[in-house]
Amino acid sequence: MNSIKTALILLLFSFLFSNTINEIIISGNKNIPKESILSLLNSKGGESFSTDNVVNDIDTIYEMGFFNDNISAETVNVNKDKLNIIFTVKENSVVNTIYFVGLHAFDTSEILASFNTKQGETLNFKKLRTDIQTLTKFYHERGYVLMSIKEILEPQDDNILTFVIKEGLVEDIFFKGLSFTKEYVLTREMKTKPGDAFNIHTLQKDIQNLHNTGYIEAINIEPPMAGIDPDNVVVVINLKEKKSGSLQFGGGISSSSGFFGFLQLGFNNFLGEGYNMSTKAQWGEKQLTYEFTYNNPWFYPDKTSLTFRLWNTDGQIDDSGLGSLPSTPLYNQSSSLEALSSGGEITMGKPFTDEISGFWTAQLNNVKPDDSSISPYRIRSIGAGINYDTRDYIFNPSSGEFISLKANTSLELLGATVEFLKIKGRTFKYFPVADNLALGFKFLGDVSFGTIFDTERYFAGGATTVRGYKDGYPFAIGGMRGLGTVELRYNVSDIVQVYAFYDAGFIRKGYAECTTYYGTNNSGHNIRTGKGIGFKITTPIGPLRFDYAWGDGNPYNENLDSSEGVIHFNIENSF
Repeated sequence: MNSIKTALILLLFSFLFSNTINEIIISGNKNIPKESILSLLNSKGGESFSTDNVVNDIDTIYEMGFFNDNISAETVNVNKDKLNIIFTVKENSVVNTIYFVGLHAFDTSEILASFNTKQGETLNFKKLRTDIQTLTKFYHERGYVLMSIKEILEPQDDNILTFVIKEGLVEDIFFKGLSFTKEYVLTREMKTKPGDAFNIHTLQKDIQNLHNTGYIEAINIEPPMAGIDPDNVVVVINLKEKKSGSLQFGGGISSSSGFFGFLQLGFNNFLGEGYNMSTKAQWGEKQLTYEFTYNNPWFYPDKTSLTFRLWNTDGQIDDSGLGSLPSTPLYNQSSSLEALSSGGEITMGKPFTDEISGFWTAQLNNVKPDDSSISPYRIRSIGAGINYDTRDYIFNPSSGEFISLKANTSLELLGATVEFLKIKGRTFKYFPVADNLALGFKFLGDVSFGTIFDTERYFAGGATTVRGYKDGYPFAIGGMRGLGTVELRYNVSDIVQVYAFYDAGFIRKGYAECTTYYGTNNSGHNIRTGKGIGFKITTPIGPLRFDYAWGDGNPYNENLDSSEGVIHFNIENSF
């Protein structure tokens, strides 16, 4: 454009004696009306001729974007006092089609919806420059950070505007540090696949999914490597696997189980194939238990999971692990049920979306009480439920939520001797507060309908419900329950976490036929609370929690005062 300006200045210098513009003529335009051009020019008919105005007008016409840079201007004398200015332009081609070479991640229509350049209109360089920025931003904001535009081919006789782009296709996925686990066990958890465009958001979610399998101890993403094709990349994931097999044994004492010992043989990620098995034996003063569990998270290729559990328990089998409670006007017998219980349970689950999954379960349980005055009974139940899960890491979440709703029923039609319907709802919510600091909320509700034996009742008070009350001596038992917890957690390291908590809960008889116990100074309508501090250590046998808590300060059982501190020990996450 500078050479054109210089030539123009020299050309126009000889016409400076003609100082009035008679007419401005636009030549070479086809689709762009001359009025649209003339309205933008500084030079006007009837006004004095100015070389500077003409030079600026050439720039103005070019900046419209509809013409290439070969714009010229010449003057023609009309008489000794007047002249015409003729601007000659070459109009860009009409864009009939916009085509993308190398497009894989999106449909053409998705991209064109955000473009200023439209099919059927004259190509405009000004809009094209904006569209280049729009296209790059469109990809990068959606996680396709390796995308770049290699070339743009302007329309020729075919009237096709072509964008040649490089999305950064994944040529391969390389797991650095993988030795035991079969590679397909990991790749099936990933949405990043060879042939797909590299997406950092998808890969970060894949890393979460890999961590949530429980097979990986540490994992991180390394910078992608160039593939054999220089336009492609190799995804590099650096990881450290957890040990698969473990043999644990130990023992202890608790108020609910007395002295006990256990022996457990477990295989997490058995043979590197991605399924889990464990066999456990526990014996003690109040209970002898054998249990076998099998879990396959990919029982079918569509990620249908299967969990199978068998058990045989001789001794105290009540679900709450209750100790002996004193007689009260509302509760006239021990809460423990000594019996022989054997049975099995199968659960199958299937994801519907990344966040929503469904499951169904069937259970068979035969119970023979030691007390001959209580007849043996059979539970034959089926159930179903749905989960909504957006947690970042299921073993130690700091953001997201988990919502679950489940219903199961025991029916005589299935061979049961006791009929009931149980509904359970759970909600966990997590908020990141600062680095390594998170706030968690838990809400849980249970309600039963029908006949509820001691094994099927709900309780509140103890390590797994409302902390600050002695394990085995809950403040209430019944057929309906509500629980809530607020917990502030700080991760000291990858294996140590400290926290402060506040628990609350209540029990009602609800709609079930069952024996209900409300404890001392509890009318059955009180919400009781507990608060305290604790720490968790992640070990090969699971998370070990140690809590020190206080109740609401009121008595809740004979000779038990909730104002006294209580130590709780548990081998599981609180939520």
